[in-house]
Amino acid sequence: MKRLHQRDSEPPAHHAESPGRRALLARGAGVAAGLVGLAAAVPGRAQAAPIAPAAGTAQSNWRFCPKCYTMFFYGYADNGRCPAGGAHSAQGYNFIVPYGGPETPTAQSYWRFCPKCYSMHFEYYGPGPCPAGAGHTEQGFVFVLPHDVAATPTSQSNWRFCQKCFVLFFYGYPDNGHCAAGGAHSAQGFNFVIPHA
Repeated sequence: MKRLHQRDSEPPAHHAESPGRRALLARGAGVAAGLVGLAAAVPGRAQAAPIAPAAGTAQSNWRFCPKCYTMFFYGYADNGRCPAGGAHSAQGYNFIVPYGGPETPTAQSYWRFCPKCYSMHFEYYGPGPCPAGAGHTEQGFVFVLPHDVAATPTSQSNWRFCQKCFVLFFYGYPDNGHCAAGGAHSAQGFNFVIPHA
């Protein structure tokens, strides 16, 4: 199966280790963070309706930043570091991101919360540049983002992996926001569809 980021050389297949075995770290008042998403329809592929996560297996307070277009965790007072300068700003839906489940043909694991910039990022290829300095670090839940499923009234498509900084960003505007690696984000791979309230 082709992985999320279609590069010249394919990453090795994920190990059989369940994402649930990965350490879940608590931050602050027991709030752990990470990422999840659902993906948009792929032409020629049968579409399954997104399945709502079971109670206690998804985290809310993930938001869109209109300055950098990144999905970030909106659960702390300072809002993390935005690559467009200052802290992230929250706008739009309250996204509810699933975590801890197995990776499937329509759900990708290895999405994590960065406690420095608060962005959702893909850890599989390495840390990626962080706007707070050096690379992203991982903390909290291991999010599993659904992809290649149809969007619904309670999910939003056009969320993509940035091949430059490894974050999840919204690909619905022509300018593509601000990337920590410089310039605008660059979309690659699956089209995630993220559930929201």
